[in-house]
Amino acid sequence: MIAIVFISFILVALTASLVNKKSSYILSFFLVYTPLLPTLLRQIGIEGGSLLTRYLFLIFVLVIIKRNWNFSITLIKNNIVIYAIILLITSMIVFNILSDNSLDPLVNEFQFYSFAYCFVPFFLIIFLLNSPKFLIDFVNSIPYWGILFVSVFILFFDFQSIDYGDRFTFVQVTGFDTIASSRIFAISLIASFILILKKKKLNIYLLISAILSLLFLLIAGQRGTLIGVVLGFTIFGYFNLSKKNLPSMFISISALILLFYFRIIDLSSFQVFERLYELENYKEFDRFQDYFTTWEIFKNNSFWAGEGSYGYFFITERDYPHNILLESMVDYGLLGFISMLSIISIGLYYSIYLLRGKSIIYEYKIIANIWIMLLVSVLVSGNIVNNAIFFIFTGILVISRALTKAYEPARKLRLQKAKNPTISLLNTTT
Repeated sequence: MIAIVFISFILVALTASLVNKKSSYILSFFLVYTPLLPTLLRQIGIEGGSLLTRYLFLIFVLVIIKRNWNFSITLIKNNIVIYAIILLITSMIVFNILSDNSLDPLVNEFQFYSFAYCFVPFFLIIFLLNSPKFLIDFVNSIPYWGILFVSVFILFFDFQSIDYGDRFTFVQVTGFDTIASSRIFAISLIASFILILKKKKLNIYLLISAILSLLFLLIAGQRGTLIGVVLGFTIFGYFNLSKKNLPSMFISISALILLFYFRIIDLSSFQVFERLYELENYKEFDRFQDYFTTWEIFKNNSFWAGEGSYGYFFITERDYPHNILLESMVDYGLLGFISMLSIISIGLYYSIYLLRGKSIIYEYKIIANIWIMLLVSVLVSGNIVNNAIFFIFTGILVISRALTKAYEPARKLRLQKAKNPTISLLNTTT
């Protein structure tokens, strides 16, 4: 019964968003909180919810696709990240064809899902979020979907059975992958916390969203995601915190301290902190050995050829090297390595550019912060398909930076006029 109420609420919210021309709210639901609807449908005995969600997303895209494509093309003209994505796609196709395993179903399946989950969404975003309003709405909707996502975990799964010291019990109880879940919780946390700092008054809803997202992030137990969150917040704080943020910061931190002090949240019970201590023995990790193995494979391929999709698996029987840059180098050769290195380096430059700018729209800073968290995560977890959310937010980052360059001069002038009315007077008299 509760699942039906949730599903009805979601359908009403999506319909209201479409009627009120808040299509970005719908985009954030489908692109970030993709598992939400399938999970609820399973609660009422309907399987195949993931396929249904993708069909609904496709229909939605077709409904709103009439946006100004020419403007989007102008915005991204000569963008290095766009060319890098195209180069990655090209290298994937070429080395999959040349691979000794080209006829293996795994190779073709991986290529299909790379397009469906990573590359197509990347380009769609550039055409669907091509205005500051769309991007602002997209970011502002995240905490609302986020608290709904957390509520599903609270209401529908038996958390008495989850051992916080063993993240695999999270998978057994909920059926959710800890890497994907941790990233969704982290996205909710980042958006909620930074929006708290933006508001002049403390928003209780945002505070609840931030605290619950943090709790579930810790339960998921992924240290790469947690390190990414801390790094992103550190960079954001270095460039942006001021005295006006102190009251919200004080209340938020005090609330967290009280939760930890009264053991409502007991840090010692979370496996993620134990796993952070394990980093002292990083040389014993299989993933550390992957670094040397990938280099040997690349060297044996004369520093240019790739093994094709799942190439690392066919050679080592390990699914992937748990590093998206190394994966691109082994599977797609020198072209794949150059393309992924370009995506990472330019994306990092865009993120710092948005975070340090004094007159940058705050929601763009949130996008940059989320992208940094995802970057850290994809360098230690998953493969290209598993890291689809990274490509989605890379597209969002690209369009954020492009819109900033397009609108920032006018925005700076408005801010100057607001601070110094004499500028406006001078403009009208000349």
